[in-house]
Amino acid sequence: MDTNLLLRISIRILSVLLGLVFVIAGTSKLAGMEATVEAFTRFGYPIWFLYVVGFIEFVGGAGMVIQPVTRFAALLLFPIMLGAIGTHLLHDPIEAMLPSFVLLILIEIVAWFYWIREPQLRAQAGRSVDA
Repeated sequence: MDTNLLLRISIRILSVLLGLVFVIAGTSKLAGMEATVEAFTRFGYPIWFLYVVGFIEFVGGAGMVIQPVTRFAALLLFPIMLGAIGTHLLHDPIEAMLPSFVLLILIEIVAWFYWIREPQLRAQAGRSVDA
């Protein structure tokens, strides 16, 4: 199997799985689930911020599933995860930030592919057709 095809399929699967994670996380915030409200209150954030973060997570998660906008969704989710990491570092034991850190790395892999690697692959394909 072509390694570029395998890479494309792997990134697509990763994007969809990340999308589902963020849609679920955003939905829990938008629904005002008790645990998320308590966490945001404990962190010192106003409740309206919970809904802003939930909306961004939901939209970003949906965007990760819709391939033409995946690259933009990854950029949208990047600052959310930086904020989550910073919040956990300030208010929780250090290991609490690990899930956010892993999600950030996975988002960066998707962003790298769609912003850097995929254009390179398209350019290579164009050159091989022209040659």
